[in-house]
Amino acid sequence: MSVTLAKNAGFCFGVKRATDFVEQLVGECSHDTDIYTIGSLIHNRLYNEALAARGVRAIAVEEAEAAVTRAANAHRRCVFVIRTHGLPKEDEAVLRRLAEQNPEVRVEDLTCPFVKRIHKIAEEETSEETRFVLLGNPTHPEVLGIMSYAKGEKAALPTADDIGAYLEVRQNDQKSLILAAQTTQSLQEWKKTQKFHEKLYTKAKIFDTICSVTENRQTEAVALARDADRMIVVGGLDSSNTGKLYELCRAVCPDTVRIESASELSEEYKTDATKKVAITAGASTPSGIILEVY
Repeated sequence: MSVTLAKNAGFCFGVKRATDFVEQLVGECSHDTDIYTIGSLIHNRLYNEALAARGVRAIAVEEAEAAVTRAANAHRRCVFVIRTHGLPKEDEAVLRRLAEQNPEVRVEDLTCPFVKRIHKIAEEETSEETRFVLLGNPTHPEVLGIMSYAKGEKAALPTADDIGAYLEVRQNDQKSLILAAQTTQSLQEWKKTQKFHEKLYTKAKIFDTICSVTENRQTEAVALARDADRMIVVGGLDSSNTGKLYELCRAVCPDTVRIESASELSEEYKTDATKKVAITAGASTPSGIILEVY
């Protein structure tokens, strides 16, 4: 059996930055500090379970005030970590207010810089006279955060076809179009979205916001999948970028599987010497899990 591991598999810069920070935080101050992430730190169940075993708790922003009260009653400090996906503007404001009111509370913002850039675009480029359209999963945490910064008419839509239908019925009004994408979106969908804009809107502002790591990972994964008999995509089931990798690979290599860990591989995958196998992994997949599969 020939097995090739993608060079771009595993933690991206933003995820590594966040996980390194939280792990250092646990090592340095968990003895006197309650550490909370607002939502799961990354979209990888196995990693988050390991973090929880070390005392890091994932909570909703609505639980933050009660967490501060518990810490104060126990004479402990409290740290709230904003994960790589970012938060809605109003949720971050809640955390900042708690930190301002309580000297033993602090907020650590680990939002990915690529996501921060889209926050800035949404906030600075939109107004009541604009239409902000984002190619992305409307319920994804990153998208919820981005949309909270946009003013005026706005829509987050999951496919290029959805965006095309949305824009077609609005093409004759006077609103200017601002177009961007979730950082982990499919490059193919984004290129298709741009074609709709070229057809319907001649004065739109287009921001290429799919991160470079996503671009490189998708390009490499598709190339490997085309040359493989079997393709294995490793990552959390709730990971958007892992899902996109799986879809892209399956389109060119029908024998593509998506797994969270090596334990999910069938014996056939482990022993069939006639197959040429390639492996890639999402941006939230720890190196240890990838190496177990490899």
